[in-house]
Amino acid sequence: MEQSREEFEAWFRSWIDEHMNDSCWPSVSLKELAEMSWQASRESVVVKLPEALIPAVHTSGEPFMRPEPFGFYLNRDDVIKAVKAQGLTVK
Repeated sequence: MEQSREEFEAWFRSWIDEHMNDSCWPSVSLKELAEMSWQASRESVVVKLPEALIPAVHTSGEPFMRPEPFGFYLNRDDVIKAVKAQGLTVK
């Protein structure tokens, strides 16, 4: 989450530097600035998902999930951890 905050703050500083006018106020409305800031903050959120899995059967006949690049399943707990690591809430 700290990296996301730093990326957003860097974007905000560069935006302010670029858009301030002579009266020291951005050339857009406060609402527009808030909306652009919100959009930029959302763009910086990146969740790296765990590897994909597929059902498989062990030689002993015991079923299990094995990693597979083109699998259709993800481990729920690993996904929740990845989302929470970005400072997001999971319901």
